[in-house]
Amino acid sequence: MPEAFKRSGMSCGIVSTLLIGILTAYVINILIKSQYVMCKRLKVGLLTYPESLKVACESGPKCFHNFAPYAPLVVNLFLVIYQLGICCVYVVFCSANVKSVADYYMDEEKRIPLIYFMFMWFLPFFGIMCVRNLKLLAPFSWVANIITLVTFGVVCYYVFPGLPEFTKYPHFGKIEDYPLYFGTTLFALQAIGVVIAVENNMATPKKFLGPFGVLNIGMGIVTVIYVGMGMMGYWQYGEDIKGSITLAQTINCMYAVAIFISYGLQGYVPVQILWTNYILPKLENSKHKLGWEYLLRFGCVVLTYIVAIAIPVLNIVISLVGVFCLPPLGIMFPAMLEICVKYPDFGPLRLRLVKNILLIILSIVAFLAGHEQKMTGSITTPIYTGKSRNPPSKTNIFIGKRNCIFFSNAESLIHLLKGCIGTGIWAMPEAFKRSGMSCGIVSTFLIGMLTAYVINILIKSQYALCKRLKVGLLTYPESMRVACEVGPKCFHNFAPYAPLMVDIFLIIYQLGTCCVYVVFCSANVKSVADYYMAEEKRIPLEYYMLMWFLPFFGILCVRNLKLLAPFSWVANLITLVTFGVVCYYVFPGLPEFTKYPHFGKIEDYPLYIGSTLFALQAIGVIIAVENNMKSPKKFLGYFGVLNIGIGIVTVIYVGMGMMGYWQYGDAIKASVTLNFPTNEM
Repeated sequence: MPEAFKRSGMSCGIVSTLLIGILTAYVINILIKSQYVMCKRLKVGLLTYPESLKVACESGPKCFHNFAPYAPLVVNLFLVIYQLGICCVYVVFCSANVKSVADYYMDEEKRIPLIYFMFMWFLPFFGIMCVRNLKLLAPFSWVANIITLVTFGVVCYYVFPGLPEFTKYPHFGKIEDYPLYFGTTLFALQAIGVVIAVENNMATPKKFLGPFGVLNIGMGIVTVIYVGMGMMGYWQYGEDIKGSITLAQTINCMYAVAIFISYGLQGYVPVQILWTNYILPKLENSKHKLGWEYLLRFGCVVLTYIVAIAIPVLNIVISLVGVFCLPPLGIMFPAMLEICVKYPDFGPLRLRLVKNILLIILSIVAFLAGHEQKMTGSITTPIYTGKSRNPPSKTNIFIGKRNCIFFSNAESLIHLLKGCIGTGIWAMPEAFKRSGMSCGIVSTFLIGMLTAYVINILIKSQYALCKRLKVGLLTYPESMRVACEVGPKCFHNFAPYAPLMVDIFLIIYQLGTCCVYVVFCSANVKSVADYYMAEEKRIPLEYYMLMWFLPFFGILCVRNLKLLAPFSWVANLITLVTFGVVCYYVFPGLPEFTKYPHFGKIEDYPLYIGSTLFALQAIGVIIAVENNMKSPKKFLGYFGVLNIGIGIVTVIYVGMGMMGYWQYGDAIKASVTLNFPTNEM
């Protein structure tokens, strides 16, 4: 995704990825609804994607009748090409990642070409492709998922710190590069085969659709993650971004293993399509069916290798697969399906027909534009340049400025995120319990917007006062005093007391935060200790608080914050790992979404507001960050540090609140970490 953002431009990439995510969810929605109608019409329990299109074309407008006999073949052809294309991507990805590690330990003249690493992977890929029963891959899939989660955390560790100036990146890329962006994003977001398989195997398929159905929630989460990774990766590495953002040695090896395991899962689909529909029927009397099946699996691996060796450039392979397969599979065929299902009743002004014709035109334009770009563009972007990390460049604003007392825009954003994301995030699920699910989601977004807006007017007012008084800086209390002195007469008497009042509330707020930390630390340690003690011997919470007294007093005695810097890095790393572990517990095995109320009790809503404001607001930190910025005016604006930071924090808090409440329901505790099983290390 970061490489895709390079092609589209920053602003265009953000907006376009959100639109493509919405389009993807919408098209899959009409595909599944059309399949429901066809099943009901034919009185059958299930129709596959190819069968649905065939039956729909037979009963649709006459112009589709001649296509009906070929519909299953065409759909299967694109599905096979798409799945084998994913396998090609995996071959290039695994080989390039291992090469990046090997190159680090070799002299430049002795480095091994990428093709040799591909051949080194051949036997492992063929071996995993020969696994006929997917249940045998289940334990390895769990390993792959854990590796992917850890990899995601480490990628964030590399991507987020030390960001350069945000404004240096173009809002829009070259128009001729947009099809490549479109193909890459479709490849990333579309998983048409997996989505249909999930819906087919649901206990209650109707819960898959709807405003808060599995499809919309899943696509929403995926789209937000992809936008975040694309934006932050491109922001960090800019024009130096590679076809894949993973660069560190450990991550290269770990993720290569995870992708290797996924190769067997992706290869299973084309083998099943080819074997079940086209080869097995011709071998009814053969005694060597198993041998022919393994020959087919061998041929699929060889085919993926031929393509990977011919085009050993990851971003090009991804774009090629995306623009060739996904416009027909993910846009055109579902639109054709709905036209046939709704025929001849297309609603008022034939709006459904017009909409679907526009979708078909869009898919054709994307298909042709992508292939035109592939034919005219040269493959010049290598996946790997031979260095494990990007060397410092002249554009890196941090080189030689580590001792500067002012923050750059990127450093300011990091400090803002650090200040806003604290223990409050673990209390968000409990806040959602008080507000209700739908109300919590909407209200948290509104509170996030309100927070950003109020801080915006505060800082703009401080700018105006500084300009009026011709001073460089006014603190929050000083600003309040001066504003009351020059404002309406009713505020004049309050002016002398304004600094004291602001300071009192700031002190109470910050000490209140420390109180939360005392309770949080004590309760977490108690939850672990209680597991190993008989119920009658468990120690009250107050004793754990007293045990923490000396450590808290010791750290409060540190007068120079620089001495805490190494511990802050450790704390950030632990927080990142904790976030990954929380996701591990919160996401799997979610209950029915519809069992939770949309709205909570009205008397509990003030408690929800208090919890959410505590979680989102970090007014002291935010003002301190703005005061210490190298270019304070970059703090505001549509794409300023404030809006970007609060936006990221709000999305994370909404996600944690929704998923935590969804997982644990009314059993949720004040901190979601207290809900985790204590019998696991």
